[in-house]
Amino acid sequence: MLGITHLLGSPMTAALEPEIRAKRLLTVPSSFASSLLASEYLVVLGSTYDIDMINGLDHLVAKRRLLAKGDTIGHIYFEGEYGANAFRGSSWAAGRLGLTIRGAQIKATDADLTAQVTKLKAEGAKAILLSASARQTASVAGVTRSIGMDVPILTQAPGFDPALLGTPVRAALEKNLTVLTSYAPYGADAPGPKEVAAAYKAKHPDAPANALADYGYVSAQVIGEALKQACADKDLTREGLRASYRKLKGLDTGGLMAPMDFTVPGAPASTETFISRVDASAEGGLVAETGLYRARITPEYKVG
Repeated sequence: MLGITHLLGSPMTAALEPEIRAKRLLTVPSSFASSLLASEYLVVLGSTYDIDMINGLDHLVAKRRLLAKGDTIGHIYFEGEYGANAFRGSSWAAGRLGLTIRGAQIKATDADLTAQVTKLKAEGAKAILLSASARQTASVAGVTRSIGMDVPILTQAPGFDPALLGTPVRAALEKNLTVLTSYAPYGADAPGPKEVAAAYKAKHPDAPANALADYGYVSAQVIGEALKQACADKDLTREGLRASYRKLKGLDTGGLMAPMDFTVPGAPASTETFISRVDASAEGGLVAETGLYRARITPEYKVG
């Protein structure tokens, strides 16, 4: 085995990283935590959680004008690499944008976020950022609706599942939820997403549409490009594959993700984010609100 094209989850990746390093297995994790950039054998695709939060928060301020200097925002986030990384980005962006941020760390087992949301309302939060899973997104949407808190909700890739649109919080999600991802919404208007959607439907005609298909495709594509480079370099060893992926620059995925540069160790492959709104009539439940977006302040941020 030369490498692993897909490893699911930040906690699992962090736990297995020492073994991955010891065995020199090039691995694509299904995680965007910037802490993983330090490993020479982990291929982090696209932008990282902190950068996505910076881009998303700036978009609420600069483009949608739903927040202004002096406003208070809340950020509910998982303990661990995912949540901590996202909160680092939102805290930095809040400081640069003149916002006051209130953080609320939760566990993955916390399903009812009534207390956290109610406290944020009392503190005058004008928006809620959420770095958790779809279960917590459903809770936040339901609680804000029940207590009359009509504010934008900003979540990240793990926080949205199209299955949410078959629940009672559908209307609240369509009205208030914005989703930040490194990969394009399912079936987006670009060659890559269209090709993947067509192939996915042909192979799995009864499966629900999900943008994770785009991410899965790119995971394999990047390893494929690294293999091509390793063949050109005449070195199909594990170390040869690692060296070959570090030569990939300006990798074009046809709009599935931003062009990626893997030549700089410790740096994210991209600093652009897809910002999408919820639309139950769209396949996969998301529609791109913007093309790839990078905040004007993002280049000033130091990933760490």
